[in-house]
Amino acid sequence: DFSIPTNDKPIVPEGKSVALDLNGHSITAENSTEQYAFYNLGDLTLYDSNATTTYSVISTAGSINARGIYNGRTPDGEIIPTAKITVLNGVYNALGTNGGAAIFNYGTVNIKSGTFTSVGGYSLNNQSSGTMFIETATVNGGIYNVGDLVINDGDIATTRGDYTHAVYHAGTNLVINGGMFTGNGNEVIHANDKPATINGGTFKKVEKTSYLIAGSKLVINDGIFFAHESNPAGHPVRPDVTIKGGTFNYVPTNVAEGYKAVTVNGSTMIIPDAYNATNYSGLYNDSENNYYVYSAEGFLGLNELFANNSKIASVNIMADIDMDGATWNAVKVHQDWDAILTMFDGNNHTISNMNINGQALFTTFTVRGDAVIKDIIFDNVSTTYSSANAAIVVSNLYSNI
Repeated sequence: DFSIPTNDKPIVPEGKSVALDLNGHSITAENSTEQYAFYNLGDLTLYDSNATTTYSVISTAGSINARGIYNGRTPDGEIIPTAKITVLNGVYNALGTNGGAAIFNYGTVNIKSGTFTSVGGYSLNNQSSGTMFIETATVNGGIYNVGDLVINDGDIATTRGDYTHAVYHAGTNLVINGGMFTGNGNEVIHANDKPATINGGTFKKVEKTSYLIAGSKLVINDGIFFAHESNPAGHPVRPDVTIKGGTFNYVPTNVAEGYKAVTVNGSTMIIPDAYNATNYSGLYNDSENNYYVYSAEGFLGLNELFANNSKIASVNIMADIDMDGATWNAVKVHQDWDAILTMFDGNNHTISNMNINGQALFTTFTVRGDAVIKDIIFDNVSTTYSSANAAIVVSNLYSNI
């Protein structure tokens, strides 16, 4: 461990590439509330080889403790937009009581993993010239964005009274593809009147003082949204947000044209008008015999449709589904029958806690030889079939799948 003397301003110059391995140790600025640890103008990679893997952070990971790290800004305030920081893992604590950020970005930041905290400002600050890409991260203190920001996964939260947005967006663009986002007083996501898209993730208010999500140019395509449980309809997604998908703990009124709200097991889902209800809760289809699955009941209904030789062109999993120990009965159909599946698209969702009675989810002639099965995660799914041909997804199939 070592300290950066108060008057030092460590700089990574333009055109230089530096890789800093924390190796389980801490770097702390002596004047940690006012002093930045580094001014990166080149290409800086931060990581900790003491962590278990490149993309995980453990308790022994090293840390940087200061007002923050500047990327793309000189000590004199000149902006260098070509500067780049890559964070593979580690812990980064912003200790300024009146501002600062673990990373204050004017260039490009790629975060593969890491933990970022702050005392008096947002934990990550992406300025108008900045581009920030987060693969996954733990962010305790929220993110401020006036540039380009993409979040694929992570745990982004804030519980302080001064900065109460998990993400505050007033920039070029915001795309959220997944992650857990929680906040207290103000909106969990506040997008002002700037372009923003939510394609997935879970969003939860822990206090009820305002809307859950806000932004007049924000479009929700998918995700799980928990307005405060004391009065969800009283603190919903703000009415000017466009909703085209997702699952909510209340019934939204601002559903986009061409979409509708349906309630299954107490949760409200937004689906296209073209989807037709079937005899199974949470299972819908369209005029082309494509099926859309939103619940465990719907998935088991699909099982019955296969058994009854119903025509099924594709199966699309539209939400994470916990089967709660239910059993799927493997179905083997004749090659000339109609129930020949050509596409099973999981849409990166998870099916969990399911038993399979038979060789596999699909057996010899349930799927065509050129079928596509993609983007699905099975968690705690088992089969007790005692054969070398037993499998979870496809069994005993000689094909190009």
